[in-house]
Amino acid sequence: APPAYPEAIHALLNAEMIVVGPGSLYTSVLPNLLVPDISQAIKSSRAFRVYVCNVATQPGET
Repeated sequence: APPAYPEAIHALLNAEMIVVGPGSLYTSVLPNLLVPDISQAIKSSRAFRVYVCNVATQPGET
């Protein structure tokens, strides 16, 4: 997997809130979470985590 941008890791680790979404689950949301450094930073962060789902259904995703 490609390395994460160091400033993104720093921002996630120091955030008060991490908001993920909205967007296509498979082409917008999950690809970002598949970067190991990003997912680990989100897990390690003490930030409140929020997932914003789409307001409309998408074929094959909802």
